Amino acid sequence: MSKGPVIQYQTIAGHCILRSCFAMALTMNVSFALAQSGNVTNKIDAYVAPGTIVSIVDSFSNEAAGTMTNEGHIYIKGDWTNIGTYTSNAGVVSFWGSTLQKIKGSASTHFFDAEIDNASGVNLEQQIYVNGTLGLTSGLLTTGSNEAYVVNSAVGAIFPFSASSYVVGNLRREVSGSGSYDFPLGTSSNYELANLSLTGATGFSNILGSFTHAIPNPTPLTTGLNANGHPLNTMLDYGYWTLTPNSAMSGGVYTVTLNEIGAGNQVSTPNVYAVIKRPDSGSAWVSVGTHYDETQSVNGNIVTAARSDLSSFSDFGIGFGNILLPVELLSFTAALNENVVDLDWTTASESNSDFFTLERSGDASNFTFLTNVKGAGTSTGRLDYHRVDEHPLQGTSYYRLKQTDLDGSFRYSQIEPISINGANVDVAVIPNPTTLDNLNLSVIGMGNKVARVSVVDALGRTCFVENITPGSDNYTFRIGVPADLAPGYYTVEVSCGDGTYLKKAVLQ
Repeated sequence: MSKGPVIQYQTIAGHCILRSCFAMALTMNVSFALAQSGNVTNKIDAYVAPGTIVSIVDSFSNEAAGTMTNEGHIYIKGDWTNIGTYTSNAGVVSFWGSTLQKIKGSASTHFFDAEIDNASGVNLEQQIYVNGTLGLTSGLLTTGSNEAYVVNSAVGAIFPFSASSYVVGNLRREVSGSGSYDFPLGTSSNYELANLSLTGATGFSNILGSFTHAIPNPTPLTTGLNANGHPLNTMLDYGYWTLTPNSAMSGGVYTVTLNEIGAGNQVSTPNVYAVIKRPDSGSAWVSVGTHYDETQSVNGNIVTAARSDLSSFSDFGIGFGNILLPVELLSFTAALNENVVDLDWTTASESNSDFFTLERSGDASNFTFLTNVKGAGTSTGRLDYHRVDEHPLQGTSYYRLKQTDLDGSFRYSQIEPISINGANVDVAVIPNPTTLDNLNLSVIGMGNKVARVSVVDALGRTCFVENITPGSDNYTFRIGVPADLAPGYYTVEVSCGDGTYLKKAVLQ
């Protein structure tokens, strides 16, 4: 059935090249490919009939007076802007560009099926709804403050998804009372999959999920917290999940399964882990529901933990009992000493400690072996260790310490950055760890050079920038970061004519 006048086209090499830029009404009711080069704008009506394939190699804009009805398959390589009306009861829109794409406009788009198939990713500048299936084939869907809302309550309404294609930000899902719902979430660096398995759940119809990359325990863990007798007194430090229903749960139970990647304090013993939860960021973490030791696992850098018989939602994280660990590591530091790097670490006690491994990386991701250092086996007092990297990398490099027990289990320290730029300049964050109102920078040897000081969070976002001129060889500067900055790991960058110096800061 025709929906307005037909735009004429000519066939070239099996494709149809439109003779219009959608500036007038468009009806497409043929079942072969239509290819449109240049930006496409719809100002009146556009209809993509079932079986029709439309390829837009640039951007598409549905203007205020425009009505787009899609029952076919639209492939787009540029940005998608919706100011008018978009409807779809069976159609597909595939974002398959090679550079970052954006979905924007003053009106949210209600897709039927939407596919992210762009390794460079797609960013939301407006809310989107998916009434059919959200396909995460390749690349990240980054929502910012917006939401990707999957309206279809089927458990398979998000498919496919993977460690290379997931949602960074806010993912809302309609759910039914029973079913296993995946929330493929993460950061720009790591995939953090959560799953909710509902049984007879009532009182709500949808759940909003997100993952926060920050130290998850600004409130200390409650003394005596345990899971089946295993003490829990710390948490994996990469982040935590927030799962929030649209209204309170009034009946039924659920199981939550979490998969955390990227923690700097991971240990290799599965049964020390357990899911813990808290109502909000100002409350203590608690251990409720049912914990089974066999539901925890460690697979490479992925820690999986689950908890059953839960009946309320909140923040979720993975806790573990570091008092069960054979080695209590007090500190690990890397410091530039002229043309070499001093690597020092201290243990408070050791039990069945086999050896330590020093590792180095040029990108904070791919680490290589430097040397092994024999552990003490068993000790009850403080022990200090020292090694020197006599041939450090130029530019910025990263160091970490791996501790291995006699049974083969292991854990990593935090990562320490070092910058070597050939100048006799030293910078330090004091004290460290510290609080928002007491973040200070010590600069030695810079004199009257102008330097740019910036603070960058773990996602690469700049939180503070200011230029300074020390004016002396021993200068201290108070860094006035925003008062609402979340606790977590940050990098302080000091850039001057001699190079850039990086220091890690832990804000509590």
